[in-house]
Parts: sequence; structure tokens; C-alpha cells
Amino acid sequence: PHTTARVVFASGAVAAQPSFVVDVTEFFDRKIAALRAYTTLFADTGEAVARAEREGRRFGDLIGVKYGEAFVQRLPLSGNLL
Repeated sequence: PHTTARVVFASGAVAAQPSFVVDVTEFFDRKIAALRAYTTLFADTGEAVARAEREGRRFGDLIGVKYGEAFVQRLPLSGNLL
């Protein structure tokens, strides 16, 4: 069996306070391209893209970048984080 010290979840469709936000500005165009490539996964691909852009900007604003991706974890961050 494999155990991990920490499990991190992408916030996805769940409204949760993020544990941390990562700057994804450099990769955001690829994320949007991936959403558009898998149209069968969404009832409304246009709305899925619009939501991703909205959320990306909202989380990016929290850390002072153009686009951010929020993550949630059960336990608080600890250790030498600097």
C-alpha cells in the first residue's frame, strides 16, 4: 500500500475556500483548448469555457496574477514553506 503525507484536491465545481492558489497564467490557453477539445463532457461547452475563465481570473486576482488555479487540502500547510 502507498500512503501520502498530503492530499490536495482541485476545487472544481465545489465552492470552497482555497487552501492555496497557483499561478497558471502561462498554461491557461492550454486549459481552455482542452475544454474545447472535450465537448462531449459538457452540456454547454461555451458556458464551461466562460466559467473557467471567470474562475481563473477570480483566483488569479487573489494572488496578483492574470489566472490562478485553486486547490483545497484537508490539513493546513506546515513545515518550512519559505
